[in-house]
Amino acid sequence: RLAELAGEPVPLLAQLPVSVRLRQGSDAGEPVVLTEPSDSAAAAILRLADQLATEPNGLQGKRLKLQS
Repeated sequence: RLAELAGEPVPLLAQLPVSVRLRQGSDAGEPVVLTEPSDSAAAAILRLADQLATEPNGLQGKRLKLQS
């Protein structure tokens, strides 16, 4: 729906693998990227963060045709 409103494709940012350490860390309020950086979910989150840090603003400042 966002792609339709924006008038352009909205790419999938990432897919996170299911991870016991990710779930446990989320339940405990402990980021898996800090407690278990070698976990596959942590690696995917870090790749996403790197990707977002180097991309332009995307839809920031663009008017979307939202109806209330």
